[in-house]
Amino acid sequence: LAREGEHPEYGTLTIRQTMARVQRHQEKHLRQIEAIKSTLGLHASDSFDVSGVVAAHPRDARVRTIGPGIRVLDLWRSGVRAAMQVEIAPGAVWPSIDHHVPGPEEVYVVSGDFNDGARTYEAGSFVHHPAGSSHVPQSRGGCTLFVFYPEG
Repeated sequence: LAREGEHPEYGTLTIRQTMARVQRHQEKHLRQIEAIKSTLGLHASDSFDVSGVVAAHPRDARVRTIGPGIRVLDLWRSGVRAAMQVEIAPGAVWPSIDHHVPGPEEVYVVSGDFNDGARTYEAGSFVHHPAGSSHVPQSRGGCTLFVFYPEG
C-alpha cells in the first residue's frame, strides 16, 4: 500500500492514497444517486412491485390497415401514449405524410429494412423522430417495427 506511482493530474500517490480517492469518489456518486432518488420520490425496496406492468402480444392486439401492405397492431394505449407493432410489406409506402404531434415517435426496427423517406434503417436500428417532425414510412424488402409514442 505504500508503493508510489505517478498520476497525470495529482502527481505522486501511494496505492493507499489512490484507494482512498476512489472510495471518496464512489461515496460522492452514492450521495448524488440518493439525492436524485429523494428528489424523484424513489426508494429502494426488498420486494418487487409489478402492479403497474403492462404486457401485450400481437395476437391480442387490435389490427388496423393503414394502406395497402401496412398493418398496425395496437399493443397498448394510455391516454395519448401508445405502443404498437407496425408491419410494412415489401414495396409498401405509407399513404400520406406521418406527422408527429404532439410528441415524438420512437421506432425500433425488429426485422427487415425501414425507410422514413430520407434514410434506410436495418434490423436492430433505433430511430427517434422528434415532436413536430414528419416522414413517409416505407420499406423496400418489408419490415416489422416496434413503435412507441411516449407523449402521443
